[in-house]
Amino acid sequence: GSGAFGQVGRNQKVKDHNTFNESWGFGVKASTNGIGIEVIKGFGEGVNLRIGTSSLNLPYDQIIDVQGFDLLANAKLSFGGINGFIDVHLTPLIHITGGVIKNNMYHTVRITSAGDFPLGTVEVPASEVGYVLAELSPEKSFSPYLGIGIGRSLSVKSNFSLNFEIGGIYHGEPQLALTGDGIIGPIASEENRRIIMEALAPYKWYPLLTLQFGIRLK
Repeated sequence: GSGAFGQVGRNQKVKDHNTFNESWGFGVKASTNGIGIEVIKGFGEGVNLRIGTSSLNLPYDQIIDVQGFDLLANAKLSFGGINGFIDVHLTPLIHITGGVIKNNMYHTVRITSAGDFPLGTVEVPASEVGYVLAELSPEKSFSPYLGIGIGRSLSVKSNFSLNFEIGGIYHGEPQLALTGDGIIGPIASEENRRIIMEALAPYKWYPLLTLQFGIRLK
């Protein structure tokens, strides 16, 4: 159009465009890397910046039979971290996401005797048998992430949004530290550490599945 009505229309388009470019929101997410939240900044209809954090801690105990002796394994599995992601939409509902995670993955397994330990003709009390401690951490504490998603972390037309994402965190070769003491301490040998490291070496990626509920604030 032209004249006053045309000018009003152009001003309204500029206003709408600027309003959406200034959109902010936050998301609540559940993923294989834990439960977390994100602050989301929208840039037009095609790009979102997401900064957030997540955390998950899983304790797990198991009795292990080693040549007829019962050992107790106390495992503590920790996932999560701080992420900075960028969504780039290929279509209104399909996007690719890339970024970096400050990877807080840290797993420990402490092995002790589940009962008195037979040593020749002597029963050694469980408290004096000793321990073996395994500590597993990522090679890359700042781990790249790449994924593909369906939905939106920040909606264009609604105050609410839903986003499902599948991707992977590249943490490099897992790093293992073994320490031990007492009768079972020799299990924590350098040879055993090397064998375990070789078995873990192929697992350089951690799958990340995420379901996120978002709310647009502005």
